[in-house]
Amino acid sequence: MKRDELLQHVDFLAKDVIKEDCIDSIHTFVENSEYVIWYSSAWDLVNHIRFTDLELYIEASEMIESCKEGSESLDQLMTLTAHWILYTMVGDRVAELTNDKAA
Repeated sequence: MKRDELLQHVDFLAKDVIKEDCIDSIHTFVENSEYVIWYSSAWDLVNHIRFTDLELYIEASEMIESCKEGSESLDQLMTLTAHWILYTMVGDRVAELTNDKAA
């Protein structure tokens, strides 16, 4: 996985969230992401973040603990983790972009 591609994707999602004025619906934008829909992409994202941003990886892991049911497959856990990683990254980027506009 290329970090630049991931950051471009996060930036694209964040700008869509702002454009649609749906800051409360970041989950909707994230759950339609290729990094959440496709198992292989979810694995790539989680693995990449695990080795490049351990704090974000741990945060996402803790988030899925609160929402998993116990019957998920390993692939489903990866997509859940990928979802929380992207949710956090997009939320942070939205905050960054909206703060830049306010300044």
